Amino acid sequence: MVYGVIWEVASHHKLTLDRYEGLNAAYGETWLTVIDLAGEGQFEAQAYVGKITSMGMRPYTRYKAMC
Repeated sequence: MVYGVIWEVASHHKLTLDRYEGLNAAYGETWLTVIDLAGEGQFEAQAYVGKITSMGMRPYTRYKAMC
């Protein structure tokens, strides 16, 4: 189980976000089934997944502050 935040991104902003996040360099992309714990059901969402598999890899403080 992973807790997090999900945003809806307009399709015309997706390429900019991919470049900013380092898609295909630092991150890959995958689809996940997300379950809303507030009872709104489940849905599919795209997620960036880090390509670095080091055990020492930790989320940036700025990401943790969003939750």
